Amino acid sequence: MDKPGVSVALTAESVAMIPRRAALLAALPLAAQAQQAWPARPISMIAPLAAGSSVDTGRRGPSA
Repeated sequence: MDKPGVSVALTAESVAMIPRRAALLAALPLAAQAQQAWPARPISMIAPLAAGSSVDTGRRGPSA
């Protein structure tokens, strides 16, 4: 039963997006398989200011 005031219309743009969306959905499992453990080795972060500064302190949290 149709609800009053609700209409669904397919425009040319929405119809043109269907193959693009289908391709994107089909590629998602491939992207998930391509992921690997990264990084394989530790990353060095260089803070441009002195040790103990707010920049240095802020960088130590993510590196732990």
